[in-house]
Amino acid sequence: MAIEIVATICFGLAAGGVVLLIFKVLKVRAAAVIAVTCAGVAMIAFTAWNRYHWAGRIKASLPENVHVVREVPSKSFLDPWSFAMPLTGSLVALDEGQTLRHPDLPGRVIVTLLQIEPYSNPVSLAVLVDCTNQRFAPLNGTSTFHDGKLPDDLAWRTPDANTDLLMDRVCGSGDGTTTQLSAP
Repeated sequence: MAIEIVATICFGLAAGGVVLLIFKVLKVRAAAVIAVTCAGVAMIAFTAWNRYHWAGRIKASLPENVHVVREVPSKSFLDPWSFAMPLTGSLVALDEGQTLRHPDLPGRVIVTLLQIEPYSNPVSLAVLVDCTNQRFAPLNGTSTFHDGKLPDDLAWRTPDANTDLLMDRVCGSGDGTTTQLSAP
């Protein structure tokens, strides 16, 4: 975030400097308030651009095996323009390199989802996807698998418009990119 503040200030100073330079080249006497106003407008414009484009920069930098399955929109009174055009508040990404399948549980896949937000480290969450019954559940630290059976303490959820891409990506491909666990 400190880099963003420094970049915003530099952008504002550069915009103000360009305005002063234009007035100097044109040999027109200008009030300092014009340069300050241009610097302020440039800083607001840069901040808005940066807030709207962070997700695209993050998506472009993700490894090949990590795919965004949801962009979570965000609206805020601090960003009044977000009510007309919502910002991307966070990304949910599927790390296919961490996907696990077990021969005793066909149609069930354990995946790792990453919650990516600006100005914070990604948070990972293990999720059990039941492709057979079209449902999924987050795994907690107490979930245990016994004798090829699913844990009893899972909070199952059914897919909706926000999770369809996750279900398609996990259940639909079957392209062999997942790790096969051996039977105990």
